[in-house]
Amino acid sequence: MSKLKPPGKRENVEICDHGASQNFRWKGDLDLLQVRLDEKIQSTVAVELEGIEEAPGAKEGGVLEHVTRELNIEALPTDIPERVLVDVSGMEAAAAYTNCSACRTSSMDVAPPSARI
Repeated sequence: MSKLKPPGKRENVEICDHGASQNFRWKGDLDLLQVRLDEKIQSTVAVELEGIEEAPGAKEGGVLEHVTRELNIEALPTDIPERVLVDVSGMEAAAAYTNCSACRTSSMDVAPPSARI
């Protein structure tokens, strides 16, 4: 999220698309979306796993499959994390994480709630 400062005021905006411009004076163009800081919005965040080497299932020779690499979340614009870290260090063989508690906070919801990590 960025702040745009048109003459006389300041607006909170989110970049929703960008691309090359046909206008020779500009190197590219941006599509901006004005956002309210008091209303939740939907966004996509990356999912990263940590503790893979310590997981009992991996130590027993198992292979960890990282199924979901991005999550659709709903949160206030100022509460959207850059990424979601999921600790899998306690994961046993043949286990699966769904409805991961690391993906849910008081300010962020995962959509759909049954997302498999």
